Amino acid sequence: MSKHRQRSAQLFALIAMASFGMLFGTFLLSFLLAEARNAVWPPIGVQPINSVYAIFATGIIAASSLLYWNAETSLYAGNAKNARWSTLGAWLLAWAFIASQYVTLGGLWAQGQSLSSDIYSGSVHVLIGLHVIHLVGGLGGLTYVLAKLFFSPNTLSQTAAQIVGWFWHFLGALWVLIFLVMVL
Repeated sequence: MSKHRQRSAQLFALIAMASFGMLFGTFLLSFLLAEARNAVWPPIGVQPINSVYAIFATGIIAASSLLYWNAETSLYAGNAKNARWSTLGAWLLAWAFIASQYVTLGGLWAQGQSLSSDIYSGSVHVLIGLHVIHLVGGLGGLTYVLAKLFFSPNTLSQTAAQIVGWFWHFLGALWVLIFLVMVL
């Protein structure tokens, strides 16, 4: 890949992440404003999300991000075998994180809280749903890197692995912010 194409791909990724950040920032600000306008939050009769699940999910996505960071470091050091297994671990933990989000939403659904129930439940559904949609995109990137590492490691560009890493770490940091706003 030429230097021009690498820089273009990197710039595109940064612009995309900035726009995603603005999207999530808007929803997080709306959540905070709704909380500030209500004397009791979540509203009376509405159960908050299970903080134990949220803490567990945060640990899962943090571990996934750390594993992918290890994969990137290994890749740059020329250790494709370690990069392969670390990426696989990050990929598996990504699926575990998505499952944990389903469990969190399932807890809300079991209590009769849906997207249209109230402002709190709707906000939680939107934030988690949007994050999961972006995670699916990140999983696509992880799957690409994983396939390259397992089947043709010599054809994986470091720029592609780097951009996938940027996005994956961005999603992890974004979840921490969502967690802080929703749970604390």
